Amino acid sequence: MEKRFSEMSKAELDRQLLHLKESAMKKHQAGFYSEAAVYEQKFYFAKSYLIDTTRFQVNTEYYVIGEEQPFTLHYIRGRMAWGHFADSTEEIAFPIAKLARKES
Repeated sequence: MEKRFSEMSKAELDRQLLHLKESAMKKHQAGFYSEAAVYEQKFYFAKSYLIDTTRFQVNTEYYVIGEEQPFTLHYIRGRMAWGHFADSTEEIAFPIAKLARKES
């Protein structure tokens, strides 16, 4: 049985990140875009376990990698950042590794 990301050491997570990134690239090059997207999502979720959640501030705007609109963070649950985009009130979640600080 495979370990959960939460049970892995930093070294194990680093190896897993490399594997996921390589797998995503191979799938993308082969034209299997949806499978590549699954590996990319797993990559960001695994990477989230290497990030300290206390570095994020509630009610602060961030950018989400791959998205254009600013994202306002409401709260963090586990390794997921919950909030909404500037043009919407719908609450949505992303792995915290996909968030980048919005420059003032």
